[in-house]
Amino acid sequence: MMKASFITGIRSAEMREIEDAQPQHPDETLIRVAYAGICGTDLELYDGTSNYLRRGLTEYPHHYGHEWVGVIETPPQTAHDSRLKTGAVVTGSTMIPCLICNFCQRGRRNLCTNLREVGLYEHGGAAAQKLVMPAHVLTVIDDGSGAEPHPEYILAEPLVTVLEGLVKATPEPGDRVLVLGGGTIGTLAALVLEQYPIEVAVVDPSQPVHLSELGITAYKTVDALPAGDWDAVWECSGSDAALQATPSLLRNGARRC
Repeated sequence: MMKASFITGIRSAEMREIEDAQPQHPDETLIRVAYAGICGTDLELYDGTSNYLRRGLTEYPHHYGHEWVGVIETPPQTAHDSRLKTGAVVTGSTMIPCLICNFCQRGRRNLCTNLREVGLYEHGGAAAQKLVMPAHVLTVIDDGSGAEPHPEYILAEPLVTVLEGLVKATPEPGDRVLVLGGGTIGTLAALVLEQYPIEVAVVDPSQPVHLSELGITAYKTVDALPAGDWDAVWECSGSDAALQATPSLLRNGARRC
């Protein structure tokens, strides 16, 4: 038996004992979970507002956790990546595509007709002592001798969202880029963007303390900013008001992400 955490109802969670996770297929990997993050999606499941609940994709008790890092205990029997070995530190994609449907065969795995999502539906969560994952969704962070997992590695999953944005809106030297929202995604976006020779600022009504602690320029509202003065705006808040304000902030020919 192993311990796992469940959301058992609105604003209710508990630790339970469940059957040990065990690989059932040659491509599956048994992982000892070191850290699991709590995402905004998990909080929506906790307070009962989740779209996954409304759509009937899950119900209580819900085994959550889709941002995680762990250590391989049993490597897959079949894998193309030789680094997937015992002791390797890994994380993985939330989405698990089947690889055989029409969309997967066309390289559009995000539209997989048999899609499962770790800790969301059709696959148990990472808020547990152990987790079984197929090899094709794993990413090796460190396969060296004595590799150790670190809590910041769980940010790999939300960081992918930021990197996808960079593909669509790569900054140019001298750009002025405004990030709307200072939560996890917005903060990661600002930190990544600051690696470029550009000016970066974040707008968040609550002005989280961590932004200033990280040396990120932050404003409480867009009202303090000159209109039409930004080469790109990254909308990371999910706010309707932020979306409506975006056009007035952009210069001609600017980019919105």
